[in-house]
Amino acid sequence: MKWKRIELLFFCLLPFIAFSKEQNVQLDSLKTRLLIAWPTVQVELCFRLSEMYRRSSLDSALHYAVIWLELAYEVDDFVLIAKVYDILGRSHFGKGNYILTTDCFEKGLVFAEKSHDQKLIAHLNNSLGVIYSTKGDYSSSLPHLLAARDLWVTLGDKHRTASILINI
Repeated sequence: MKWKRIELLFFCLLPFIAFSKEQNVQLDSLKTRLLIAWPTVQVELCFRLSEMYRRSSLDSALHYAVIWLELAYEVDDFVLIAKVYDILGRSHFGKGNYILTTDCFEKGLVFAEKSHDQKLIAHLNNSLGVIYSTKGDYSSSLPHLLAARDLWVTLGDKHRTASILINI
């Protein structure tokens, strides 16, 4: 009876163990490619690394996001810079550092507005609304959430509009 429980536990955990090994292989592959890639490819690789690490190691995610930020500034791409600040903000949020989270989202919103990427602007407005709400600053939260709602309505995305309404 005891062995059956152990066997059952092993088979239930097997997908997680396999995923973990697969993820480590992917991370190692991305790190190796990062060393020899062209700058424009390095930006994409750092994005993938920071996103993958955000699920398991926030410090590593922040490390690669900072590298990605430097590369994004080098290629002078406002959309990339805004996305990096978004990842930095989400990583800091995961660590509970709301001041840095707010700072990153605000910087990201500035670059998103320069790029005129409406989806990114809406996303970062929502993120700012959520972080201000988390901090209890509802008077700062509401304008960002309303701006995000208006953009998602304009873009015709009912799912994200509903999500914003829930946040409001």
